Amino acid sequence: MSRLDKIRALLNSPFDGEREAAQAALARAGDDHDERPIEGTPEWQIALNEWVAKLNFCSANLGSPCLSNEEIALVRNWTKSRGDPWLPGARDLLKIHEKLRKQHV
Repeated sequence: MSRLDKIRALLNSPFDGEREAAQAALARAGDDHDERPIEGTPEWQIALNEWVAKLNFCSANLGSPCLSNEEIALVRNWTKSRGDPWLPGARDLLKIHEKLRKQHV
């Protein structure tokens, strides 16, 4: 059972506080966010390749004047660790990627 499944299960709780907390957690987690595919499957490999391409694009455009110092540091940290798109904080990098794409289009 994934983390989001556990949170969704709390939506049926008899306690108001648990239901409200579950709704807030789903809103923060972005309930529409795709679940992580099973590692090693073609879907997982495709998602990972797309992630690496986005990370490479961000690191290649670190000199862009539209990036703040914090955003540059975030890209550098992700470049060192690589990680994957399902780790916490990955959405921040995706926002930076979109910002850079808009500037370069």
